[in-house]
Amino acid sequence: MAACRSFSNAEYEDVSQFFGLDSSADAPFDGWADLIIPPTLLPTTVVSDLVSQILSSHISPGNPKTLKNEASTMAFSAGPFQTLVCLFGGAMKDRPKQVLPATELSSSGRVQCEVFCEESLLLFLRELKFDVGKNLPKAVAQVLCELYAAWHLNRRFHDDIPPARLPPVRACLRDASTAYFVGYDWSALQQAYRYLDITPGRARRPCLGVLGMYGFVFYPVTESLYSAAVYQISFSILFEGYLNAVKLYGQRSLSRSQAGDPQARGSHRAVQAKLIQALPMAVSDRESTRQWKTAIEHAYKAAGYLQKAQSIRSNDAAKKGLESLQDSLQAWPTKACSPMLKQQRDEYQALIVARYESTLTEDSEMEQWSPEIPADVLSFNLDAVRRDVVENFWKVSGVATNCAHYC
Repeated sequence: MAACRSFSNAEYEDVSQFFGLDSSADAPFDGWADLIIPPTLLPTTVVSDLVSQILSSHISPGNPKTLKNEASTMAFSAGPFQTLVCLFGGAMKDRPKQVLPATELSSSGRVQCEVFCEESLLLFLRELKFDVGKNLPKAVAQVLCELYAAWHLNRRFHDDIPPARLPPVRACLRDASTAYFVGYDWSALQQAYRYLDITPGRARRPCLGVLGMYGFVFYPVTESLYSAAVYQISFSILFEGYLNAVKLYGQRSLSRSQAGDPQARGSHRAVQAKLIQALPMAVSDRESTRQWKTAIEHAYKAAGYLQKAQSIRSNDAAKKGLESLQDSLQAWPTKACSPMLKQQRDEYQALIVARYESTLTEDSEMEQWSPEIPADVLSFNLDAVRRDVVENFWKVSGVATNCAHYC
């Protein structure tokens, strides 16, 4: 395969051969390993925000069936997705169209949505299409090239980390009514996909598959219910990426501490929950290492709550999970991240709204007052239009005259 080929020009046959896949363009996902993502459950407050954003997307840019191009697909899904990203207080950021490096598969390129942790660890891509089913094999080939390039970007930014320790990169290939989730780590591709039709009120067979692990079985569904489920999966991927990132940063900090040097030395061993919990504080006198340890502990606690919430469908557990996530973000070393947590955001919002309200006045007469409406709202003054047309003509011609004579 020519390395100068762009992401969008990649052919499935070439890419599948590179990765050693047995699948064909007719069934591009056959034979792949499953994409295993620890499930989570969002609390009703967040789901309410998501559904509000989703319904707003149906107002503008409009119903998925009326969209015309990829840009409208991007606008359709932008609001709800940003709601998810903001749950991480700025530690995770969507930085669209950052340059991904050239690889054996493709030239360098960009993706519409690239979610980084701390600006240098790329964890999630979103490739948005107008109609993903129109040429699915080619779209899958494009995403595989993007995932491979994203992994190599992380490899270059974090060259002190062995390849096996780098977090996997995930991607969502979607249009306004179909979503595919794909993953890549240094050794394998993983996939979990399902065609999801969201035509409102349309009866359809029960749909099990990737959504089965989230406890969803779809019969006739509404658009908002489908979309909320897809964004729930997206949050699970984002949280998985966050947990992987803080573990990597914590281990790097510990390695530097043990080396007595600000630079990383040697390999980093795999991170396990028991290892982190048992980490003796005496190992390091660096404050940042202790802060990372605290952040990791709270992240594990959040993971436990969110997974328990999903397994028993508990809104209280889901809320505790997000609270623990906020605690984890708050524990980050100040040089690494300055998160804007929910409480801070609420305070800023209240302050700005209060300042706006202070510019307003109270009018006791508003209950009796009503605007005047023209007697004939459909009237059209044709004489005035004619006068304006003639006047503009003579202005353009440069001849001054009295247009009234001609009207």
